[in-house]
Amino acid sequence: MKQLSYDYDLPYWQWCFHVTRHPFEGFEDMRCNKRYSVRISLIIVAVSFLISIAASLFTGFLFAGAQGMFNIIPHVSMTFVAFAAWVAANWAICTLLDGEGKLPAIICVSAYSLVPYLISRALNIVLSNVLVESEGAFIHFIAAAGVIWSLIMIVMGMKAAHQYSMPKAVGSVILTVLGMAVILFIALLLISLFQHIFVFAYSVYTEIMYRVSY
Repeated sequence: MKQLSYDYDLPYWQWCFHVTRHPFEGFEDMRCNKRYSVRISLIIVAVSFLISIAASLFTGFLFAGAQGMFNIIPHVSMTFVAFAAWVAANWAICTLLDGEGKLPAIICVSAYSLVPYLISRALNIVLSNVLVESEGAFIHFIAAAGVIWSLIMIVMGMKAAHQYSMPKAVGSVILTVLGMAVILFIALLLISLFQHIFVFAYSVYTEIMYRVSY
């Protein structure tokens, strides 16, 4: 195991940028030096939520597409709920696949891997207000680069956190996406069930109160 050295004696908040610049060895450095920070990870997720809202409200009209009434629920679902589902699915899948990563490591790797995507999205919000429609290719290129870099980071992060081989790390990411879809589907079924129960209980209560009043 590597020993902590001057080069890697970085403040916790700088490690998310270190692994962004050096995803192939950065996560391994972070694991060996135990420089995970759940607090910073949660801040990154909160920033993701704010950027999602900013993209909805402040993207230039040439690139915004059709905009309806602002609703915060989809932004909560696409950030906090999706992140929690990803972490839960990865923890479950990698437990079955003998992964070595603990829950804090999974949270940190997952959050730190969002950084390129968030940077690209924030940059595109600004560019959408200064570029013309014919220059939209720049926005699409930056968006694609951010997504691809984040995907590379999540694969390398899972490889380091769970001490997997590259094929197993890729497989774990794919299985995690499938597990995440299953979790969200079950969650939607439960929400629908509770809504029906609430409507039924309220209907019974209303009927009882109506009969009592007469």
